[in-house]
Amino acid sequence: MRLLPKILHAQPRTPAIARVPGADGVALTFDDGPSDLTGAVLATLARYEARATFFVVGAEIPGRERLLRRAVAEGHELGNHTMTHAKVCERREQAHPEIAKVSELIEAETGVAARLYRPPYGEIDPDDVAFAAELGMSTAVWNVDPRDWSSGVSPDTIRARVIDAAEPGSIVLLHDGPGDVRAATVAALPSIIEALRDRGLASVTVSELVESGTPAGGSA
Repeated sequence: MRLLPKILHAQPRTPAIARVPGADGVALTFDDGPSDLTGAVLATLARYEARATFFVVGAEIPGRERLLRRAVAEGHELGNHTMTHAKVCERREQAHPEIAKVSELIEAETGVAARLYRPPYGEIDPDDVAFAAELGMSTAVWNVDPRDWSSGVSPDTIRARVIDAAEPGSIVLLHDGPGDVRAATVAALPSIIEALRDRGLASVTVSELVESGTPAGGSA
């Protein structure tokens, strides 16, 4: 199952990373948190000694700052997913301030600067990509979407969709917030990690994936 991001207006000046040819592992990424389920995701990752990238929404951070610090302390990566997760057309005038603010929050809470930006809904806007680059961030999207965000999806379905589509260098889109529907993702995570390992694919951060291969953009 591969629902690819879409490029708005024109080809970005800096292409977005959607997969990394030549890499050995797979990057599991979690969007829209932190949430009350993020701790369970971190616990599963710790149990399997797996690493992941969390693309956080600024509006979800207050009251959950400790989860950001825990993620970094346990070897995971934090990325910028804007303040409000609004579509580009809904936040045109506030797009760059939103991106900048989340980077400030991440660094203030963890002492680590965000190296990655992910546009909400995978809407790749060239101006946003360029602005993120000015802040020291590459834009990363995905090439595997198991649609764990959809209502009623089961853990078995999420697992099957990830395993059927993942390959060395894949970036997998998952979600740790918001809402109870993400409980299916938490339940599917152990079997996803185990199945990837059975295929010789370690779960790593996006930056680790990039360092091990050659990034390739993936436009729809």
